[in-house]
Amino acid sequence: WYYLYRWPKIMPYGTYQGIPFRNAVTEIEQANRNMKSNNYMRVSLGTTVHIIKGLDLEADYTFTHVNRYIRTNGGYAQGWNFWGGSGLRNEVWTLSSHNKVVNESQNSDFHVFNGILRYKNTFNEAHEFGAMGGVNVEYYTSYGNTADRRDLLLIDHTELPLANGEQYSNSYHTHEARLGFFARLNYAYKNRYLLELNGRYDGSSRFPSDKLWGFFPSFSAGWVISEESFMESLKPTLSMWKIRGSWGRIGNQDVGDDYKFLPLLTSSTYNWIINDTKVMSFGLPTAIKNGFTWETITTIDIGTDIRLFNNRLGITFDWFKRVNSDMITNGEALPSTFGQTAPKENFGELTTNGWEISVDFHHHFNFGLGLNITAYLSDAKTKYTKIPSANRNINNVYEGKEYGEIWGYETDRLFQIEDFDVDPSGKYILKEGIPSQAYFETDGWFFFGPGDVKYKDLNGDGVITPGNSTVENHGDLKRIGNTCPRYEYGIRLDMDYKGIDLGIFLQGVGKRDYWGSGSIVIPGFNYLEAWYTHQLDYWTPENTNAFYPRLTNNGQSNNARNFLRQSRYLLDMSYCRVKNVTLGYSFPEKWMRKIHLSKLRVYLSLENLFEIDHMGDVPIDPETQYKTGDGDYLGRSYPYSRTTSFGVQVTF
Repeated sequence: WYYLYRWPKIMPYGTYQGIPFRNAVTEIEQANRNMKSNNYMRVSLGTTVHIIKGLDLEADYTFTHVNRYIRTNGGYAQGWNFWGGSGLRNEVWTLSSHNKVVNESQNSDFHVFNGILRYKNTFNEAHEFGAMGGVNVEYYTSYGNTADRRDLLLIDHTELPLANGEQYSNSYHTHEARLGFFARLNYAYKNRYLLELNGRYDGSSRFPSDKLWGFFPSFSAGWVISEESFMESLKPTLSMWKIRGSWGRIGNQDVGDDYKFLPLLTSSTYNWIINDTKVMSFGLPTAIKNGFTWETITTIDIGTDIRLFNNRLGITFDWFKRVNSDMITNGEALPSTFGQTAPKENFGELTTNGWEISVDFHHHFNFGLGLNITAYLSDAKTKYTKIPSANRNINNVYEGKEYGEIWGYETDRLFQIEDFDVDPSGKYILKEGIPSQAYFETDGWFFFGPGDVKYKDLNGDGVITPGNSTVENHGDLKRIGNTCPRYEYGIRLDMDYKGIDLGIFLQGVGKRDYWGSGSIVIPGFNYLEAWYTHQLDYWTPENTNAFYPRLTNNGQSNNARNFLRQSRYLLDMSYCRVKNVTLGYSFPEKWMRKIHLSKLRVYLSLENLFEIDHMGDVPIDPETQYKTGDGDYLGRSYPYSRTTSFGVQVTF
């Protein structure tokens, strides 16, 4: 539906001489409806055997089958076509490849078996001991086929036999297996000193036979200081205080496409024709370097848990460091004479440092009011600490780069008429002392003038350039923001009083930047498309203090001319949203007993009630899915909806 807002008000809708115009409405009206069905089946079996006191054996098996049937009913759209500048023509404008029917069947089977032996016992009422060992087996297979045929004979009867074009078919069959062994030991002394040791030994079919397996240990320890005798005098003010720490490794086998370790050949149909048939050709095999194995994620966590005032107030804090090592990337760059990209290997590394804090408070007052408050705040930053990079280009990944960083220019202001002289041909010439931006005048028709964006000369060389676009020589570019959310928080408030209950949930992000693309955030992104109300504050000789530059064509680019990545039009995506407000009333129990009910509650719930953001007049929700929708253009996706619901809960 948002596609309709791509076009200006002069876009013709409706009909002329009974024939519709080319537009999204016509295409939807003439389109056939596709069909998709999903069938799920799951069978689970399990048992627990009590062998002796404290020793149990658990086993379970689950089989899941999923069948998806997808039917694409194509066709064509016809009407008055005015696109392309060739006048008004009554014709079919959709591609011939759309006039087809496609039947697709997708199937998947998932087998999972778990066997666990558990032991738990307490000795001398002080030593708690626990042990666990087990095995996990997973086998997954997917298979399916596709058949399609083009040139439908009847647009409203989309069947393979009722098409006259070439018929195509395809099929696939893949499988994947995992096997893991795991063990755990627990020890606690009088609930005061805590220790846990873990180990996993996992194998995956995604890796070569000599590198299938990985061992991933972990341990944690805790000290409940409040259980020490010298802390007794602080109770119940200090109800509980625990210090804890952990270190652990887990393996990641989700490394993209399966069988990257095989030297696969890519096939294609060549343009040479032999015996009336195009010849199939194969490219060079994938370069391989000793295969690769599991990515490893190592986490260190140090934290504390505190409960105060007879457990009414709680505080939890964690600091953590997470290192994603042995990430599968292309290795160090090789000479061009090698003829291929560098072979993939376990080479990359990402390091994240962060912290989390949460606070909760609950109390029931003597006059009947119950109160519960929970709040949390977290933050983390991630850097590439090991990555192949022949040169540290700021537009690519390089060692030391912060994940999500945005490089751009610092905006000075908009050029004014007073910044220029005019030569005899009428061309604007920058006055002496004003840094030149001619580096970006590359298309032969756009030249900076009054009303255009003036960028700051950060390196003082008298010209605005990106240098070599490297960390060492980035010209006038600087880090202007970061797309990763920072300072994520949430607050939950619940109250109840004499049958009335109120719940409020707030959630938000304290810092996040984004450089958008598309007509909604870049006026003139495509000058033939719509311009929006929030973009009317643009520069003219009569409106020199405008927010947006003069009207011009940005050539469907979000990094050119007046909209080079810059601080002025960088979007601030931080926000605070009232995610939910629920107001309810529970009728008195004595009333309910008279009508033989245990509980009757009515409630009103409001979802996404409102938000506080820094988007200004830009009509985009700060939580919008900016990587989906039409062309990945920001704003061309389904918006967040506000929902009001009323309900009744009855307990018999």
